[in-house]
Amino acid sequence: MRIKFWGVRGSIPTPLTTEQLQDKLFRALSGAQHVDLGDPAAIRAYIAGLPSSVNSVVGGNTTCVQVTWDDEMLIIDAGSGMRALGHSLMASPFGKGQGVGHIFLTHAHWDHLQGYPFFLPAYIPGNHFTIYAVNYDPQLYLEHQQQAPVYFPVPTSIMGAQKKFVQLREGETVQIGRMKITSLALYHPGTAYAYRFDDGEGVFVFASDGEYKSLAEPSLRRYVDFFRDADALVFDSQYSLRDVFFSRADWGHSSAIIGVDIAERAHVKRLITFHHEPTHTDEQIYQIAETARQYAAVNKLSFQTEIIVGTENLELTLGRSEQLRLMEERTATLCRLELAGALTHGSARDAQRHIRLALASAPEQRLLLDLTYLETVENGAMKEIVQAMQANPQARLAIVAPMAAVQHALAEFNAQARLPIFPARSQALRALS
Repeated sequence: MRIKFWGVRGSIPTPLTTEQLQDKLFRALSGAQHVDLGDPAAIRAYIAGLPSSVNSVVGGNTTCVQVTWDDEMLIIDAGSGMRALGHSLMASPFGKGQGVGHIFLTHAHWDHLQGYPFFLPAYIPGNHFTIYAVNYDPQLYLEHQQQAPVYFPVPTSIMGAQKKFVQLREGETVQIGRMKITSLALYHPGTAYAYRFDDGEGVFVFASDGEYKSLAEPSLRRYVDFFRDADALVFDSQYSLRDVFFSRADWGHSSAIIGVDIAERAHVKRLITFHHEPTHTDEQIYQIAETARQYAAVNKLSFQTEIIVGTENLELTLGRSEQLRLMEERTATLCRLELAGALTHGSARDAQRHIRLALASAPEQRLLLDLTYLETVENGAMKEIVQAMQANPQARLAIVAPMAAVQHALAEFNAQARLPIFPARSQALRALS
């Protein structure tokens, strides 16, 4: 199962402002005193090593998440992120009117529906979408906001794709191929629903737009049971803990700290902070996640849940469907270890072991780690790779990372400050020689 995030903001789309962009530029340039600004490779390597809050954006689109497995695809919510997702699908069978997809709506608030009128595959005859909602008719959700010309210039009747609407009951099971989907009501104005996706190899729970009125065990039990043993949990982290219980009580949202408490009890592997407050800067959003990590450390919670900031274009791979391939090549003066395929939370341990063995026996202690052919990278998995590369302080190291997604994953842990990273293999080889 592969997860890709197309919209992560809550309430309203939030474009990056000029002031926020200038702040990122200032922070980036302030640390560039020793960078050779005449060398494009050095500039790119420096940018890749900056913190994620500086060298990238969280994103301003509202809720939309894509889930794929085998030859199947489903979409969770139709926020403004659905527009970019639709454009990306035009290069697939959806662009030829041959696509089949499923759309699961959590509730009818506008920030979860507003991207649907801009979803290009829905206008192409031949495409087929089944649209689901719990305890409400999803056709009414979507057609109400598009009543032309009062609310939108064109009616839904212009959308040429074939559509089927399914109203579910809470807890009812939907089976799509080997994927089993169930639902649970969340405390939210008008009620929103969480979904649990289980393909037999991994479990993904999407639980945005939920408030937790009491943290006592009896009150949380239904949520803990629903989230139990999830490989990844998307959790509403819009507010601070104080806001949840005081200034914004009954607004229907939660905090990352509450998410940590529930995820730890449910033995969730990864907690994805989500539905970010539109007034928060990228720096504030990353700080919220860091505060949640510190909370878990101070309270010595028993299960170590990894906390990941939900950002646009973040990708996760769950289960055993994606494999990591390793290839080792040695010369008289160098060991080159290539990682290809999917670097996931599960496969990182195997890669870590290979790196340490290679470090122990590399000719002249020279190791080149080539990440050129990685197709999928999970940020948390990359942390273990960085730690393995630092196991031998005397080794001469270089990492090749030309892909933006790999550079982003390395930057998440400020790897550039500790390891030499190059965008091309030739540059890395010159550095090692």
